[in-house]
Amino acid sequence: MKQFHLTLGSKEILTKVVAQHNDRNFLMLKPFENETDFLLLDFSDLPTVFKAGLSFNLLEGKFELLPNQIYCLDYFSLDTNQQKEFQQSKKQLLEKLSTFVLGQKPKRDFEFLLITNWSQIEDYQYWKSQQDIWQNRDLLNSNYVRYFNS
Repeated sequence: MKQFHLTLGSKEILTKVVAQHNDRNFLMLKPFENETDFLLLDFSDLPTVFKAGLSFNLLEGKFELLPNQIYCLDYFSLDTNQQKEFQQSKKQLLEKLSTFVLGQKPKRDFEFLLITNWSQIEDYQYWKSQQDIWQNRDLLNSNYVRYFNS
């Protein structure tokens, strides 16, 4: 897989998209707590079918839908120098994760998305607190985080 795509929307609309494109490798995640939008991920490596979605080049990862998990999406931007620093720290950041996807936007290559999964939200928060890279706000400015359930 070289690319993946995602979009947000109501369960009804996203279910119709899935039914219309049964050749796709879709994963739908439920909103977490008070959120209303479902997340639909397309890992089919085909051109996107989403009218209002996001596409990412897959940098690395191993992803599967596991039951009773919380999926965390961290969206962050890195300039050229920060990308070099991130490359040096990336292995340490990702080495203990069993399931994750790291993507980079194709046209706006300074934007990244990291999708991870956890048994409980406290595990995710602990992992982030133990990673020096997340504490460096000048480097990893992940101000946009969303949570979903499997």
